Formats: sequence, C-alpha cells, structure tokens
Amino acid sequence: MLFVDLLLIQLKNGLSFFVKFFIIGTMNKFILHKHLMEKELQVKKLKLHADKTEACADLYNKAVLEKAILKKEYEEANKNPIIETIKKFIPKKEKLICDYFKS
Repeated sequence: MLFVDLLLIQLKNGLSFFVKFFIIGTMNKFILHKHLMEKELQVKKLKLHADKTEACADLYNKAVLEKAILKKEYEEANKNPIIETIKKFIPKKEKLICDYFKS
C-alpha cells in the first residue's frame, strides 16, 4: 500500500493529466489482475467440492462467472484506446465468394 499512497500524493501535487491517466490505469490493471488471480485460486478450490453438494456447485458456478467478468474487464483495461479508435477508421477488406475459389 505504500506504493499506492506515494502515487496518490504525487497525483495531488500536480502531475500532468496524461501521467495521472497512465498511473491510475496501471493501478486499475494491477488491482484487476490481483483479483483475477484470487478468483482463479478460489475456483480451483471450489472445483474439488463442486460435485459433493448443491450449495458447493452454486458457489463454484458463481465463482466461475465472476472470474469470467474479471477476465473480460482485465482484457478491456489492457486495450489501448488510441489504437482501438484508429482501427475503427481503417476500412476492412471485404471478401467475396470468388476469393475462396481461386482458379
């Protein structure tokens, strides 16, 4: 937590917007990754007991869903918004049916 506290103090002291955005984004990625690893460990532990009772199976299913949500959020956090914006403007090459049958 000392590292996070130091970053927050630096943010209050007036770093530029882009540096703040980068630091906060990096912290969010780190926190998401930490939660994802914890959820994977929880899923592994619950998998051993999932077939014993209905309650364990429900907890296992809930943990798997939460893990999937965290994984999707982590992937979204790792995307570069500038590159994603550029990709929207680049035209995609359309494939015609004749492209599959070269003669």
